[in-house]
Amino acid sequence: MTTQTAEATKPTTAAGPIPKALRRPVSTPEEEAANRKKQTAARAKARAKSKAKDKKIHAKGRKRSYVKQTGISKKHKVLQMIKGKGGATATQMIEETGWLPHTLRAQITRHRQAGHKITAKRKDGVTTYTIE
Repeated sequence: MTTQTAEATKPTTAAGPIPKALRRPVSTPEEEAANRKKQTAARAKARAKSKAKDKKIHAKGRKRSYVKQTGISKKHKVLQMIKGKGGATATQMIEETGWLPHTLRAQITRHRQAGHKITAKRKDGVTTYTIE
């Protein structure tokens, strides 16, 4: 007949018993529910604070996003400009979007990868993009 000692009931790992300082405290279901409510309330408060901050920023007159200003994304604006009569020059698209030249070229490449037949013609140092 074997008897169990207090040491036999302690949580253990392959390396030995778990130190008391590292053990997770046991909580009741009521305590866990209360903790979840506190965490949910804290998240809601943080979201409300963030939304209030966003409103405050726009109230100060900072620039709104391009999509909110124009109702269309920059990548779609580039595609519209290229589809227009005579296409669009790189300079025109850079001025419209505010992008750097390498960003514009990358976006045109993405449109090509999406299946658009975009051609570039260079005349007198000006590149004009058109869709066939």
